[in-house]
Amino acid sequence: CQPLESETGVFFVADDAHPMDYAITYAWTELNLSEKGAACLGIGSDEGVKVWLNGKLVHDHWICRGVRVDDDLVPVELQAGTNRLLLKVQNSFAPSGFACRVLNQEQARCVKAFRADIEHPGSNTLTDAEIKTRLQDNVDTDKQAVGLVVGIVDEQGPRVISYGQMDNGTDREVDGDTLFEIGSITKVFTGLLLQDMIQRGEMKLDDPVQKYLPASVTMPTRHGKEITLFHLATHTSGLPRDVNNVSPRTWRNPGADYTVAQFYDFLSHCQLERDPGAKEKYSNLGVELLAYVIALKAGQDYETLVVERICRPLGMD
Repeated sequence: CQPLESETGVFFVADDAHPMDYAITYAWTELNLSEKGAACLGIGSDEGVKVWLNGKLVHDHWICRGVRVDDDLVPVELQAGTNRLLLKVQNSFAPSGFACRVLNQEQARCVKAFRADIEHPGSNTLTDAEIKTRLQDNVDTDKQAVGLVVGIVDEQGPRVISYGQMDNGTDREVDGDTLFEIGSITKVFTGLLLQDMIQRGEMKLDDPVQKYLPASVTMPTRHGKEITLFHLATHTSGLPRDVNNVSPRTWRNPGADYTVAQFYDFLSHCQLERDPGAKEKYSNLGVELLAYVIALKAGQDYETLVVERICRPLGMD
């Protein structure tokens, strides 16, 4: 038993580096209120979750999913004085975690409307003011970001809605010209570059990855099956989600000081979890390797390839 703290309301109990398959986690807290009132619990879990409030089971949900804030919205009546909240979370495979926070009725309504519009576009469209309120709540109340920007293109035309400030030591507000790290959206660009390389006749989908690496690097195989470019692009390589030989100076940019030598060493000693092509399992490592060998083959760095072969032809530069 140990105390947990989180500015975002998300708690990770295990990750890929410390797996806890079929683990059960209990979390308990107390809410002290001056008066009773209606509220809503925003619950997220990996994967099954049960919630008791003051000894009464108020939520029971089993689903295969990752942790996301407010996946389940549970209306509750909170009493004046002490409210005791108990969560039981059970995962199937690591990573494992959960999210829990208390929303007022207006916050819950905005979340419901936002989710409904994503699942059924146009069925419950949020106004610009409601979107602004949702962004403000995410920044000021949930502390999940310091600034958010939403771009919208609909029958009213294109427009930008934003809230918050940059975290670079200035008080500059975020807007439509603010640069953001795009994370896994980069994978879309990697896929486009692979298609471009194939159309140019520079690569083939069924080429083994080993073909594009130095002879000093030994790509892992399993049962005699090699990893191909297709396997990397479709998350069926059998490679783990990420490398495990990273010791970054800061987790804000964990790959900043990761070297090619470390990358090669990891690949040469990696043991595949399954045969290439046998099963899909998300792998950042696989797509990173794909981007790397594309750049090697093209003889240009990744950024230059993206600009010259994708952004500039589409007027995105």
